[in-house]
Amino acid sequence: MIPQLVKLFEEEYYITLLQQKLPRAFEVADGEAKRIQQRKGNKTHESVGQEVGVIRERILVAFLRRALGDLHVEMPRANAPMRDVMVFGEQLEIKTAGGNGKVKAKWTADAQSAQRDIAAFAFTSDLLLVRIWWKQERDSLFYIPVEVLDEISKGVDPRDYISGAANTNNRGIEFKKSFMERAEQHILTTRVPIRWEKSDISIDPTDRWLAYWANASFRDPLYL
Repeated sequence: MIPQLVKLFEEEYYITLLQQKLPRAFEVADGEAKRIQQRKGNKTHESVGQEVGVIRERILVAFLRRALGDLHVEMPRANAPMRDVMVFGEQLEIKTAGGNGKVKAKWTADAQSAQRDIAAFAFTSDLLLVRIWWKQERDSLFYIPVEVLDEISKGVDPRDYISGAANTNNRGIEFKKSFMERAEQHILTTRVPIRWEKSDISIDPTDRWLAYWANASFRDPLYL
């Protein structure tokens, strides 16, 4: 457990900041990861690409940097075990999910490596989880200490709380919903409620790059 994170997510100022700004930030993330697919009959379909997870993660890391300062928030060093961010020297993983969707435990290349990762799985860091409930107000941000994850999984075969897709196009292993429900409702888990309202902003993910290529002075318009 990182005591400073518990205090952060219980402080009224930062709770309000998250409630006011996180929905819009994630709406922008959806727009930047938008994909348009052509369907039969000249109809198009919009979807959100998997890269949205990386964008959301960056939004949350930026929040932590703003709230805690760069001295206490850093990306993992080269050749260190892969974790999303270090907070006060402790590892923190960041996950997001739509509604009550399943949460990824780890990305894998194929079904064989997924089964190997399930058998060897162990918790090594705290978890910051955000569930996105558009048009609803619910507990949405969860800070789950590794002690909670260890307690719930103690003496349990990883196959009982982690699952992998059965098909050959496997994209990772996931926590079972019953396990995550226990973790999210644990007494040591910190929760922040958020009302998820969309502002229906129009975002073309290529617009800012149009400005980049059009700038004859070779100055980068993204970082002026």
